[in-house]
Amino acid sequence: MARGSARLIGIELCQNFNHPYLAQSPGDFWRRWHISLSTWFRDYVFIPLGGSRTTAGRVARNLVITFLLSGLWHGASWNFILWGTFHGGLVAAWPHLAKGVPLLAASGGRAGTVFRLLLTIILMHVGWLMFREHSVAMILRDLTLNPMTATLVEWRIGAAIALEALLYGLPLLVLFPLVEHLGALPVAEDPKMETWRWTGIQAATAALLVIGLVSLRCPVGSDFIYFQF
Repeated sequence: MARGSARLIGIELCQNFNHPYLAQSPGDFWRRWHISLSTWFRDYVFIPLGGSRTTAGRVARNLVITFLLSGLWHGASWNFILWGTFHGGLVAAWPHLAKGVPLLAASGGRAGTVFRLLLTIILMHVGWLMFREHSVAMILRDLTLNPMTATLVEWRIGAAIALEALLYGLPLLVLFPLVEHLGALPVAEDPKMETWRWTGIQAATAALLVIGLVSLRCPVGSDFIYFQF
């Protein structure tokens, strides 16, 4: 939204997210998530501490300190300290674990790719629990919840959220295959045909997005999450 609004007035902002949930390791995730902030911490904290051009132990120390300070940037409370330490430890430990677990290595084949994707998503969401909850007791409670013991109301809420995510993602699910399909077609003799074709794709995508916004609008407003930091 920020990049699109900026481009309307002729300003090109940097890409801040690059499909982070397609990451195959914690380190890969943080190269894709909140790129502007991650890059700042890399350039002004991690590298001045010694970066990765030192011993393995000091690299791990530098990573944990960097993520710990990132956690404190989000808020001066124990859950953010725990969140930063958790991610710093994951990024530091992953390369060493990959040496002993073939599925964690980049050469693990298709099964390894799927395993790394799923494991990374699970680990990142465990981290989001630490980010969301403000007490260790609540984090432990969340980790012990069992979906098989959820009530019917809780299942309905989960299904509604999943449907909402699907509807919001529908424009992209439609757009990318269309672009790929149309890109494989012979180029029209009249360049204007290509322009109208692309305009139609954009119009259909925008219409789907508007339908989603109207049908899923929330009657209760809430502040943008980063206003609190």
